[in-house]
Amino acid sequence: MLYFNLNGVIGEKTNDQSFYKNVIGEYCSPLTDYTYQFERSLINLEHLIQKNVYGTMEAYWDVSRVLYPLQEIGLSSESKFSVNDFESLVNAKLPESTFKYLYLNEIGYLISNVQSVVNSILQVLGSFFEEFNDQYLQYCQ
Repeated sequence: MLYFNLNGVIGEKTNDQSFYKNVIGEYCSPLTDYTYQFERSLINLEHLIQKNVYGTMEAYWDVSRVLYPLQEIGLSSESKFSVNDFESLVNAKLPESTFKYLYLNEIGYLISNVQSVVNSILQVLGSFFEEFNDQYLQYCQ
């Protein structure tokens, strides 16, 4: 396995400041250990919010099973609800649990965006390291 190092030299041995590609082509680094911890913290945060809003995770999952079709409303272009449909839904006299569920979906969507940004940063950094090492090799030849 080749490691792309901060000093511009491709090596076969890793250090704390190097990247490599895993079997599926993603860039990895000892830095990714921190991102996994951060991602785990985000997941725990989402579960903590769900538990605080509904009292227990079981109560959240019970509501989630019923309201699952509402999951993509306002968050995805795949949603079959128009803006007018959503407005009608919000203006209807719905149970509080429905609004809580929509609120939690929004929080989950925001958390997943943070996860995507962190993963994108790692991939851009890995790409930079690979290009930097490649340019260094070309310069030295």
